[in-house]
Amino acid sequence: MPLKAAAGGVAVSVRGLNHAYRSGGGSLTVLRGVNLEIAPGAYVALTGPSGAGKTTLLSILGGLEPATEGEVKVGDFTVNQLRGERLAKFRRETVGFVFQHFGLLGALTALENVELAVALSGLGKRARKQRAMDLLAAVGLSQRAHHLPKALSGGERQRVAMARAMANEPRLVLADEPTGNLDPDVGLAAMELLERLRLASGSTVLVVSHNPLVAGRAEVRYRFENGLLVQPT
Repeated sequence: MPLKAAAGGVAVSVRGLNHAYRSGGGSLTVLRGVNLEIAPGAYVALTGPSGAGKTTLLSILGGLEPATEGEVKVGDFTVNQLRGERLAKFRRETVGFVFQHFGLLGALTALENVELAVALSGLGKRARKQRAMDLLAAVGLSQRAHHLPKALSGGERQRVAMARAMANEPRLVLADEPTGNLDPDVGLAAMELLERLRLASGSTVLVVSHNPLVAGRAEVRYRFENGLLVQPT
């Protein structure tokens, strides 16, 4: 069954973003005056060396950590002003995350991992299970639905993670090194799948990757260097 289309991707606007972590008696600045504009439905890649600030930016955009200074807007939400239930609702209904290490719960089957994410939408049990099965079908894993993660290959686990990320029809998908633990051919297949999911849903997609072949697939590419964002290529 084809995936139901989302309401469409959201615009992302970052202005004057600075972010620092406390380190010993001082602080470590990881983002310096970042300004970024992403159009709704765009496919964007962030590249740069480890520690340059890429993952930190994704965490801030997804509401996983507050920015030290600056304005971060995702659609109609000013993310750095969200608190409590409003922040939880934003993460639940607007953002889908895909991580390098998959983040699947080992005690749950592929179906249960996806269904757990769908449960946040408030659907009833029967509709929730059907939605999860539709998502697994969309990533080609209908026959693996009742397998635990340990019985799946790395590529299959990443496909489950992608299905889970799309569980609530997110308008923004944040993918942090989605091919980092995969062989090149499997990684390429995973990216092709993510791109098909994006086209089906209309979501805005932001991918962080060290791999130039992965980043090169995006429509727009930015590079981070020492917390500074270089203009797109």
